[in-house]
Amino acid sequence: MTEYPIVFFSKMAQAVPSIGPLAGLCGGVFVSNRRETLRFYERNYPGLPTLRYLPVLKALSPAYRALRDAKVIASGAGHQSVLGRFTAYRVMLFHGTYRPLTRRNVEEMTGFDHVLLNGPRMERMLLRCSGSYSFRYSVTGYVPFSEFPAATAENKTAFLGKLGLDAQKPTVFYAPARRDCGSWSACAENIARQVPTSFNLVMRPHPSQALHGSGEDRALFRRVGAILQERGSAVIDLAVCSFSELMCVADVLIGDATSPSEEFMFYDRPHIITETYAREKWRDQYAAGGMHPDDIEELMGLYDGAFSFARGGFRDWGQAVEHAYRNPQEHQGRRRAYFESAFGADPAGAARRTADELKKLAQ
Repeated sequence: MTEYPIVFFSKMAQAVPSIGPLAGLCGGVFVSNRRETLRFYERNYPGLPTLRYLPVLKALSPAYRALRDAKVIASGAGHQSVLGRFTAYRVMLFHGTYRPLTRRNVEEMTGFDHVLLNGPRMERMLLRCSGSYSFRYSVTGYVPFSEFPAATAENKTAFLGKLGLDAQKPTVFYAPARRDCGSWSACAENIARQVPTSFNLVMRPHPSQALHGSGEDRALFRRVGAILQERGSAVIDLAVCSFSELMCVADVLIGDATSPSEEFMFYDRPHIITETYAREKWRDQYAAGGMHPDDIEELMGLYDGAFSFARGGFRDWGQAVEHAYRNPQEHQGRRRAYFESAFGADPAGAARRTADELKKLAQ
């Protein structure tokens, strides 16, 4: 009998919030070939088993044997250079809310036996964009929602306390996207300078710029850090709090119309979309990828549930944040409708449903 019927594999730390809750429920092991990813996982899910994949050791490696003997391998990408040699039932588990689903995306899933969709929107997209596909699928939900903390005063005090911030102040959380569509380079310094000191300010740049950035990125990082140090009540947090903890304490989110903008709707609070990457660019990109027009219109609905910095007539980030904070009801109906349409009526139950499906597939 194999020690781990279910094995989770990823190279990326971004996958950890989708894997950790499931490994705890399924009894599976997490395997990665990157030491920093394993450390991030172990820090967030202490006590759960991990193995490092070292291809030079092959069958001498416990990670190799776990992958070889597994009944199910769950991953967010094909990773054929590693996983292509193993015969386990392959399951795709999405990392991030994964807004667009195109024909090309579906074609890239052909190496999987089963795909776990993160909500009813993704199922609609799959059925509209592809008349045929080679895998089975289940709609189990977006796993990270299952670990989003309750929005209590106790949690707010505890999470902000870890960052040395005052829980009596409202909090702005800035979570930009990756370099090619994100706002960090264009907006970070202005946000750091202009958000009023009556707010806590927490900034989490995308790992592509925070951890693996260019010389220009590192110089910007130092400048922003100096501004925040002088400002006070502000921090760049890369790892002290989990992403969901930062979402929980934020009264206003600043984002780029990517996964964080959708995830923040879990708490039904106001958010501001920078639009440094204009919505028309997203629309054109989706159309070029072969998305169905109805799916494109559904994704564009995200902007109806948020404030736009680029189009809102704000003189600076201070005014934008103050306005969003004082008008939380302004887009509430559209926020709620968009969120439920994308993720269903029971988002918090996603980990349980997904774990049950994985255990069934491993029988």
